[in-house]
Amino acid sequence: MRKRGSAPVPPFEANELPPKKVAWLNPWQLVRTAYHVYLSTVAVEFLDRRETLAALDVDRVPREATPDAVVNCAEVADAFVRVPADGLWIDYVADIGDSWEATYSIATLLVTPELRVRGHDHTFRPADIVVLGGDLVYPTPSRDGYRRRTRSALLAARPTPNGHDPGLFAIPGNHDWYDGLTNFVREFCQGQRIGGWSMFQRRSYFAVKLMPKWWLWGIDIALDTRIDMPQQAYFRKVMRDSEPAGSKRGGEEMFEAGDNIILCTAKPAWMDGEADSDAYRNLSYFVQEIVKKTVSNKKPGDVRVILAGDIHNYSRYQNKEGDQMITAGGGGSYLMGTHHLPRTIPDLRLPAGEPDLEGDTVSDNAKRQVAYGAADFPYPSRSVSWSLSLRTLLLAFRPANWPFVLFVGSVYWFLAWELRQLGSNVLTLSFKILTEGNVALTPAATAVFFTTLAVLITSAFVAAASNRQAWRWFTVPWGLAHGVGHLFLAVFLAHLIHEWPRLRRWADVLPFETGAVSTVFSISLILVGGVAGATLVGIYFVLSDALFGWHTNEVFAAQSIVKYRNFLRMHIAPNGELRIFPIGLHRVPKKWRPRLDRKDHEPFYEPADAVLEPHLIEGPITIRQSRR
Repeated sequence: MRKRGSAPVPPFEANELPPKKVAWLNPWQLVRTAYHVYLSTVAVEFLDRRETLAALDVDRVPREATPDAVVNCAEVADAFVRVPADGLWIDYVADIGDSWEATYSIATLLVTPELRVRGHDHTFRPADIVVLGGDLVYPTPSRDGYRRRTRSALLAARPTPNGHDPGLFAIPGNHDWYDGLTNFVREFCQGQRIGGWSMFQRRSYFAVKLMPKWWLWGIDIALDTRIDMPQQAYFRKVMRDSEPAGSKRGGEEMFEAGDNIILCTAKPAWMDGEADSDAYRNLSYFVQEIVKKTVSNKKPGDVRVILAGDIHNYSRYQNKEGDQMITAGGGGSYLMGTHHLPRTIPDLRLPAGEPDLEGDTVSDNAKRQVAYGAADFPYPSRSVSWSLSLRTLLLAFRPANWPFVLFVGSVYWFLAWELRQLGSNVLTLSFKILTEGNVALTPAATAVFFTTLAVLITSAFVAAASNRQAWRWFTVPWGLAHGVGHLFLAVFLAHLIHEWPRLRRWADVLPFETGAVSTVFSISLILVGGVAGATLVGIYFVLSDALFGWHTNEVFAAQSIVKYRNFLRMHIAPNGELRIFPIGLHRVPKKWRPRLDRKDHEPFYEPADAVLEPHLIEGPITIRQSRR
């Protein structure tokens, strides 16, 4: 392990460049992602390593001297904090490790000694604790992926300790779970350092006593399957008796009656739109049965703030008591829209059909009274989000999507080739197949039938992927319309190009004779059909999003926008008052250069084409130590 004060380790190996952001519509990437999602979903019971981690929960790695802010505990709570004189600062950032430029931009802001933020009069010092709120690498976890996309950005921003080393804590998101947590555990649960960042946790969840009356908890929800029993036992023990053996701190790290909790989870379950979803039930169960339930005759804890990533934007919901549910997933992945965010959400402590803590069923009026209402400042705003969604109509002209364009064009060519085996008049015969159904099923016709069926079924399944209740009956017809649209477009373009007079003139230019017309026809159909077909996909995404609220994720994944970054900087004052500063970064520099005359602990790179200009999105949001 590198010693304190030694020369900084370069973030990349010799002749290695930062990775490009993920091209989510690349056909090969779609296949790989679908495979990992399927594998992790069907095999989660075999891949789940949380119980193993709990069974092997020993301090395996010798630790260096801990920084001033965080002190390691031996048994239950991973750490408690020595509170600085000016109070405690905590940073929360989620969904990093896609765009390296965006991830490094946010990491640079985290370590800036005197951070100036437009909209706020004072400068911020770096945080004492940094929480990575899930989805720490994209598209799938691997040792090299974490090194190049995540560790490199953190290491480049804070290469060495500088006397104020933050404690770094992390929870896994669904992308971290695609290998069953194997690489997440290696990267974040071994007690090592990343440059000047210190890590303490030994499991994929943690509990940190921040100061009197305030705790920071991070839970691992896996793939919305369950919160495992060792994890439940861990937090129950924190609440029941968290004083480590041999402690001389007089019980300061024990959970006290009515302590407040800042709860970090990998997914904003309140955004699911369904109170009976697995994610909603799991989070509601944790809040009610682990936190709110009386343990050992003690007053239950209070979840005052819930933080989540997974959705790559900023939004906030607040109830009448001032409790907050905040999504801040703008660390480094593509932007997601805000124009479909619900205006109100139910209280997780009072789910539909469940009794309250006293055993009485909660009335609809009471539920409405405790419902959380949306704040007025999502980031980006709803209007900006709507205008950005329309840019998906031009997805065919985005260079990162050109492999997808060629794939769609190749599918169109294959359909046309199959149809051409049935006769010379492609358009007429194709319409007979589609409308009359009286063409004999020759082998070629059979191939056309099954190819068309595959296109229709695929489109139907894509449309049916929506998890919204409204209009669900319409998903299959909508998907079928999409598939039929592609089929007719392919047939029409094939007929148009085949009958184009210039086709044979272009073929005459070729240096060979055999198959010249077919070659020109194939190339033309792949190019023209690819652009037209990809544009039709863009139209389908935009209409689905605008009319039904479906495919909002795909609308923005197709664009990979890395503007509108965000993270949270939180401050707990010595009097116990919590203030949350949502910080936004509108523009991310695209070009970086080595920083000249830098000191060992300073960032490796600086922007070459823009200046980092963070601003306050809203607030600050103030939460008192005790409820009003």
